[in-house]
This record gives sequence, C-alpha cells and structure tokens, in this order.
Amino acid sequence: MESANKMAAEECLRKSRSYFEKKQLEIALKWAEKSLRMFQTTSAQEMIQRVKSEIGADADKGKTSNDAQGIRRRKPRKEEDTEASRVNEELYTVEEQKAVERVLKCTTYYEVLKVNKETGEEEIKRS
Repeated sequence: MESANKMAAEECLRKSRSYFEKKQLEIALKWAEKSLRMFQTTSAQEMIQRVKSEIGADADKGKTSNDAQGIRRRKPRKEEDTEASRVNEELYTVEEQKAVERVLKCTTYYEVLKVNKETGEEEIKRS
C-alpha cells in the first residue's frame, strides 16, 4: 500500500511541476499538497514552498493569481437569455397563460374544476 501511495504521490508532484511551468500556480499548489498528503517527501514540501513564494511574488506585483493564470469567469445571464422568458414567449398562448394563472389562484380542487362541493361524482368526472 505504501509503495502505491508513493507512486501516486510522485505522479501528483509531476503534475504540480507541469502546472508550475505553465504559471498555473493555484493548480500547481493543489497537486503538490495532494502529493504531500499521500506520501511525505521533501521534494513535495520544497515544491509547495516554491509555489507559495511565486504566488506571493505575483501578489506583490499587483496581479491576482487568477488574472495571471487567465482563469475564465462566467458572464452573468441577461434576462432575455433565461429559459423562463423563452418558455413564456414561444410555447404558450395568451389563453393558456390565463388558464394557468386562474388554476394557480385556486385553493381547492373544486375551484379548479369550477364545481360545487355538493356536486356528484359523475358531474366531477365530466368536469
């Protein structure tokens, strides 16, 4: 088990070095920390220190690590792009929308069916 962890830790450390060379420091740090959790090595500890010092250097230059790495952010959605607005515009007629609004305002099934509580079973089935 220990040799398997050591091999996996070495693979994580290799990935960390690769990301470090690409200046993707946050990812490099995560892989180095994972390597250290799997198997304690001095090379993993040194890599963590190296990445942290590089992150500190970027922060001193006024760059955030995300900006330096070019990490993408999602743009906020516009109202016209939302699914709900497209559903209302494309799928339902005005009459159908009014019918749904009427049903949503009802508090009992009798109101939905437009019948009295005293109505018989056959009349309810027809409704």
